[in-house]
Amino acid sequence: MKLDRPMRLLVTGGAGYVGAHTCIVLLQAGHDIVVVDNFSNSDATVLQTVMEIGGRRLCSIEADIRDRKAMKSVLSEGKFDGILHFAALKSAPESLEQPELYWDVNVGGTAILLEAALAAGVRKFVFSSSAIVYGTQEIVPTPETAPLRPINPYAWSKLVGEQMLDDVGRSRVNFHACSLRYFNPIGNHSSGRIGENPKQRATNIFPVILSACRDRKPVNIYGTDYDTRDGSAVRDFIHVMDVAEGHSAALKFLVTKEAGAGSDAAIFNLGTGQGSSVRDLVHAMERAAGTTIECRESGRRAGDIAISVANPERSATILGWRARRSLDQACSDAMRWLDDGSARSM
Repeated sequence: MKLDRPMRLLVTGGAGYVGAHTCIVLLQAGHDIVVVDNFSNSDATVLQTVMEIGGRRLCSIEADIRDRKAMKSVLSEGKFDGILHFAALKSAPESLEQPELYWDVNVGGTAILLEAALAAGVRKFVFSSSAIVYGTQEIVPTPETAPLRPINPYAWSKLVGEQMLDDVGRSRVNFHACSLRYFNPIGNHSSGRIGENPKQRATNIFPVILSACRDRKPVNIYGTDYDTRDGSAVRDFIHVMDVAEGHSAALKFLVTKEAGAGSDAAIFNLGTGQGSSVRDLVHAMERAAGTTIECRESGRRAGDIAISVANPERSATILGWRARRSLDQACSDAMRWLDDGSARSM
């Protein structure tokens, strides 16, 4: 599905991990991009690399989505065709320690952004949600129709964001939104020039494994007594470039969707449909790195679940999107980035 014309798009959190990779895909598709980011957990310099890979320039504005005045100014002056909203905090363990921060940034910030978007007449909105809203499931792989069981403040903040868009979509003529529940993004662009590089200490497993490869440090595996094949948690690890292309597919869906009132926000899973354990991921990285990674067994973390795997058929049928890249490719691409020397110690 090809768009009739390039679009002018606002991308919040565009210097972050998934946001930056999505900007590459959007730039290569010919769109005009304005990134809004407060760079609290990202680096502004990554946007120069994004432009070089994407082959087009973008505009960057340093601002916080919680700043009502700034968001009103950006949206009222930007003449945007749509918004892709990535700006959020995303650590489940941290959300248990600072729940008020997650409600402030993820919920309050989204509300302020949405208020400014509606005032400016922007009617296309792609929301970066998360599979964490599913919680523990009996149905695996998990479809979008599964019951929602958030088990930590981060998960609740994402679910509230989805509900916010759903409510607005039902009350506004011609407002169309997608909430994308993606599972566990890993890897990076095949050039090896950008990757997941947070300023703050990483809590998700993949950057921790990368750091262990570089620094020859052991990896803590949190939870080795789950009811899984090898005792470690099972996740649907998906290449970040597949996730980025999923956002582009969602944007095309919104543009070509029939206009009409009472339209609730569409929900789509972004995942491979295949589960890999944490130990499987370690072994894949060992193959890519050509080295052995020492692992330490640790107790389960609060807010973690045993198994999380997507049923991606709805995305395949409606968006025309499927994950195309393998676990081994994600690890090989990540090693290319690690060898480039850009990754921080995590």
